[in-house]
Amino acid sequence: MKKNNKKHYEFTILNPHVDDFYCAPVSFFFLKRKALRKYSYILDRATTSFSKLNILIDCRLSSLIPHKFFIKLPFLVRKFLLIFEIYLWRKLNKIDSHIKIHWASKTISCKKYIYLTSYKNALGDLSKEKTDLHDFDIKIINMSHYFISTAKKARNIKLLKNVILTSEVDLNASKYFCFHFGKKYKFIVLPFEVSPNFYKFNNFSKRARSCAASGTFHNLKREISNYLYQDFLDFFKTDTYHPIRKKIYYLQALLAGSIVSRISRYRSESFYKDKFIFVSFLKFFDVSQKSYFRFDMNKFYNSHLFAVSGEELSGCPTVGSFEAMASGAAVFLSKTYSYRPLGLRAGVHYIAYDGSLADLISKIRLFKNKKRIVQDISNNAVNFIKTHCSRPALNLSFYKQLTS
Repeated sequence: MKKNNKKHYEFTILNPHVDDFYCAPVSFFFLKRKALRKYSYILDRATTSFSKLNILIDCRLSSLIPHKFFIKLPFLVRKFLLIFEIYLWRKLNKIDSHIKIHWASKTISCKKYIYLTSYKNALGDLSKEKTDLHDFDIKIINMSHYFISTAKKARNIKLLKNVILTSEVDLNASKYFCFHFGKKYKFIVLPFEVSPNFYKFNNFSKRARSCAASGTFHNLKREISNYLYQDFLDFFKTDTYHPIRKKIYYLQALLAGSIVSRISRYRSESFYKDKFIFVSFLKFFDVSQKSYFRFDMNKFYNSHLFAVSGEELSGCPTVGSFEAMASGAAVFLSKTYSYRPLGLRAGVHYIAYDGSLADLISKIRLFKNKKRIVQDISNNAVNFIKTHCSRPALNLSFYKQLTS
């Protein structure tokens, strides 16, 4: 019998404790916030295609103390605080005990691959801050939320050699990405992991012939740390990542015949009114996404023929679009972006529109009388989610794209 040597590389994840992409940061437990976990498959030892998973903590980042303050503390103080934080993080998230925590790259035997998110790991100044990133042969960087401090992240990533980027789309097609990053990068393109909690249970005869709209939207100009979004604001000349959500939110009363909205502001209006610095600091952690996550989104999507979540202007789709597909709603996606690298095709897995509210309403009116076509699109999308958005499928696809 031929020996299976597929699993012969170790894989290291850098600072997974600082954001909610893999599991919940310690700060989320204190704040009672729900973690997205949209890349949790990366930390799943049961389905990984690598021989061993490692976690590297380089003592630059904490989920409890902002980076600009934390990095100024002496290294030994940072490490002491993080030992306690990582202990809690591992215990609260029930991290597999076989995944070893490393505090320096020298204790990792195979330094071929290291995986990190750009969201916080690419902030700061990598030309000055001590990091073990350079010790690894290939750096795989997840570009989720790259629109925050984009210019700074681009400068930091350009300092690294042998970089592969990963996202839900090939961002080389984004004008915003190209403006800041310049050269073309190799991309690993993968869909989001979709929780098994999202599934189709209502057939089409029980669904309203309307469109479920979901998500939150920011007012970036009014954020306390609005300097973080200045690159985005300067380029797009708008104060939100999701303009279609903002339009639906303010016009929802007029759209009631076509669109049923559960869109909300990322922060409530009261957040912006308090002028006391200390109170504002406390309110910074109280986002309206808490209430958004409380309602049953699977039931909401299952109640409607269609769904729209709205892509980010920076070029990325939303996890809500994939969750709505899993729930059996026919999803509207903007034809501004190409989903072919994922294996999704317009008219087969989703309905394409031009990204405007006028065209969205036009397409809803057109397709709500074409139930057979909509049902075929829904069935194809559900099958796509089942085939491509599970942990085993994502880990296998990630490994194949990385090692090909």
